[in-house]
Amino acid sequence: TFVAGQSASVRDVAFSATGFVTGTVKRASGGAVPSARVLLRRSTGATAEVAADSFGAFRFPVVPQDSYTLHAILPAGGATTPEVPIVVGTGVQAPVALVFSPFGSITGTMRNHGGQGLTSCSAQIVVSGTSRTTSCGAGGTYSFADVPPDTYVVSVRDHRSQAVLS
Repeated sequence: TFVAGQSASVRDVAFSATGFVTGTVKRASGGAVPSARVLLRRSTGATAEVAADSFGAFRFPVVPQDSYTLHAILPAGGATTPEVPIVVGTGVQAPVALVFSPFGSITGTMRNHGGQGLTSCSAQIVVSGTSRTTSCGAGGTYSFADVPPDTYVVSVRDHRSQAVLS
């Protein structure tokens, strides 16, 4: 309500029956996972999502009291942490640690028929409809880090001849 001559009104709002959820997203080695997507799913099926900061930390500030599951997804997509069940109440909530299973890497070298590494190429890995692409480095080398265990199709394209090898 405004009174005559008043241009603004301030009201304090308090959320009742809410808590918060905080935590970190880490690799199995203990390193932070910046920009991981963190999903909070309520028992009703409603979801909320935040991105982890540069230290892997995340926070859901106003969360209604209820039962939830929480998990994280790698920024590049694909791998997820196991779901962690939590119950949100009022008061202090213990931080939740979301930890990815150990990952591997895929590396290789694209060479021409004479054995020389190609510098104008790109490599792609595909699994379950998800793909990642990288450019070849010096000597035709390519590398994919943070690759969860699975079976992948690897394709390499020579940009000069447009040949694709899988």
